[in-house]
Amino acid sequence: MARTGSSKPLIKTLPAGAIDMRGDPDSIVFKTTDFSPISMEARQNFGSPIQLSCCGAIELVISNADRRPGTVRVELILTNTILPGQPRQSLGILPVNSTLHWFPGDDRPPVTEVLSFRLPAQPAIQSFDEATIRFEMQSPRERWSAKIAVQKFRLIPRLF
Repeated sequence: MARTGSSKPLIKTLPAGAIDMRGDPDSIVFKTTDFSPISMEARQNFGSPIQLSCCGAIELVISNADRRPGTVRVELILTNTILPGQPRQSLGILPVNSTLHWFPGDDRPPVTEVLSFRLPAQPAIQSFDEATIRFEMQSPRERWSAKIAVQKFRLIPRLF
């Protein structure tokens, strides 16, 4: 299944043998054991359609306890699960900039960061009811999870 704005497929079910971990991602760490890159994503279904015309941007508020600066980027993908084919729109990929450098005995609390995804002038979809947040791990940490949790979404009104 292809998605707008990216060459990677959007997977609706986990592959055979995949591990589905649930919990507070800014307080747990996991890594792959077969040296393959890790794949992390979060999904939120909003229950009813939201018109894209209402917004100029969508802010993603995250809690970041990660300690590997410059190694995590986040993509926000909006999907209309009600329509046939479940059309989607990627709002792009943004770097996570609030990561603190690790030091021995590090027990600092997570940092809150707001990632602002601007809506395109000509979106591929008119409404959405689900968001997928895909975490991309950059070298040298492709095997370790990001200690980042999604706190909330904020719909920013369009300025006319």
